[in-house]
Amino acid sequence: MTQFARYKITHETHYRYAYAVSLSKQLLHLQPRQTPYQAVLSQQLSIEPQPQERFLNHDSFANPCVQLEFNQPHEALKVTAEMTIEVFERAVLDFADSMPWQELVALCRYQSSRTLDDALLAALPFCFQSPYIPLKHQFVDYAADCFTDNKPVLQAAQDLMAKIFKEFSFDPKATHIGTPLLEVL
Repeated sequence: MTQFARYKITHETHYRYAYAVSLSKQLLHLQPRQTPYQAVLSQQLSIEPQPQERFLNHDSFANPCVQLEFNQPHEALKVTAEMTIEVFERAVLDFADSMPWQELVALCRYQSSRTLDDALLAALPFCFQSPYIPLKHQFVDYAADCFTDNKPVLQAAQDLMAKIFKEFSFDPKATHIGTPLLEVL
C-alpha cells in the first residue's frame, strides 16, 4: 500500500507600493508541478486588485507559473494561493546503483545522431556555466577526490556535498547572493 501525506497550504503575499502604480507585471510561482510522487488535488488563486491580463505558463523546468498584467492604478497588491497536495512515498535511491559519472559526462556531449530522452533533456541545462557558476578548473580540482574513476554519479555527488558540509560553515556576514563562487573557494 502506498503511503502518502496530504497538505493544505495557504500562501499570502501583501505588498504596498510607496506610490500608486499604473502599470505592473508579476510572475507567480505558487503551485508545484504534478509528478509521479506529488499530486495537486485543488488550487485557488485570489488576486486583489484583479489583473487586466492573466496567463498560465510553465518555466523552463516545467513548473507552473502565472503571469499577471495590471494597467490600472493601484497602491497595493494581495495574492493568496490555496491548495491541497498529496505527496506519495518515493523509492529510496541506491546511490551505488547509479551509472558511473564518466558515462553521464559522455551522454551529455553533443552527438548529432542521437535522440535525447526526457531525463537527459532535463539535465542538459545544468551542463553550462551561468553568471554565478563559471566553469573553472578550480572547481574540478576541488571535486576531484569525490569523482574517482568509475564511481557511481550519485555517490560522487553525495561525497561532494559531504565535503562541502565538512569544509565550509555558514556565516551570514561573509557573503551575499552576488558573491562570486571563486571568492568563496
